[in-house]
Amino acid sequence: MSFINVGDILVLGEGALKLWKYGFSEASNAAEQYVNFGSEVQFLAGNLQKLEQVIKNLNNQLPRPQQWDLKSLVKICGDFRKTIQECERLLYDRKKFADVQKSGCLRNIHWNFAIESDVRRLRDRVVFHNVKIQTVLKPLETKLILDLREDVSRMHNDLADRMTEGFAEILLAVQTIKGVFTSNVQEADNQASRPPLELPSIPEYMESKFIVATNADRKASNQEPLKEKNFPFYTGITAFHHHFEKSTVQFKRGETPNEGFFSEKTPQPRQYLELLKSIWIIKRIKQGEEWAESSSDRLSQCYMRELEGKCIQEYSRFSRGDIQQG
Repeated sequence: MSFINVGDILVLGEGALKLWKYGFSEASNAAEQYVNFGSEVQFLAGNLQKLEQVIKNLNNQLPRPQQWDLKSLVKICGDFRKTIQECERLLYDRKKFADVQKSGCLRNIHWNFAIESDVRRLRDRVVFHNVKIQTVLKPLETKLILDLREDVSRMHNDLADRMTEGFAEILLAVQTIKGVFTSNVQEADNQASRPPLELPSIPEYMESKFIVATNADRKASNQEPLKEKNFPFYTGITAFHHHFEKSTVQFKRGETPNEGFFSEKTPQPRQYLELLKSIWIIKRIKQGEEWAESSSDRLSQCYMRELEGKCIQEYSRFSRGDIQQG
């Protein structure tokens, strides 16, 4: 995927919304899996609009639009252009599972095994795009604001005493710029320059179990075992989100009806385990060579800080002893 500007994100967001309207807005007799698939496609359209809003908001405060560097955004969030195109191919091959209304939208969904695996696969991909985009919004805004400040600093050095009216206008805009998630340049700087967060320690016996389980899964899919230096960054964060979204983040006190007093007060042991594995994944990513190569990228740095913050925030909801016992 090669988009590098806000216009491409706008087109993709509109494409995802159009896809939802065609395939899901008027669908009837649909299986739950199909309905959930449609919800995620609709969420993707909304998330792409939020992504566009972050960039457009900054551009609107500048004398002229910037050409932002979004290459690492694509690597982090995945190729959602390709995912949207695959969803289109599935839905427009409607003869397999649906009728078409006069409005041109699908109806009377005939759920069958011929599409079940494709729907599950594509829904999972859309889910991960959604989670990553939601996570990247503030880190991206921080990165763009700081990139802009650096560009202006370089311009200032180049111009030296030859201050121009155009440059003064840009300088003032940067000094007063406000983000959607970040209030100003100073806040962005504070977020990016704070010391690395210290993640909770993982019991050694649990680390061993995580390594064995991870390598067993990789062996089953004909992949080489993961060692300290070859733990990946980009696919690693996908694994992080897979486990974190099933962790204690799902637990809300008092929202587990009819399961007894204690079940309403504490998460399930499996949720504790997923949180610990999420933390372990972040630690292993930062030991790998791919992270060493990517860590100089500002968006990657900000994204990892966001993940670390999520882990620490979630861990702090419960006592350390309770988690390690779980």
